[in-house]
Amino acid sequence: NSLGSVIALTAYTGDFPGGRRSDRGRLRGLCMFNCGVGMNSRGLSRDPQLSTVQRVLIEGLLTLLDVLIFNNRILLKYVLDEVVTRELL
Repeated sequence: NSLGSVIALTAYTGDFPGGRRSDRGRLRGLCMFNCGVGMNSRGLSRDPQLSTVQRVLIEGLLTLLDVLIFNNRILLKYVLDEVVTRELL
């Protein structure tokens, strides 16, 4: 969900013109930051082209999603225990 993540994965896999997949053996691991859902969404509300009303509505919607989904331990536990499988990860 971010350009940095795409670049890191592309560099790791060698999936670019002139890239060699055989170089992957030199890496022991790949660590990616800022890959969580919604981590960059709040920046949208700071767009100078938006009116004050639009900014308030966007911030309100993102806060509501945080409360209903991302801060909902019961829902997250259910998803992690019942929906996500080892194969899916």
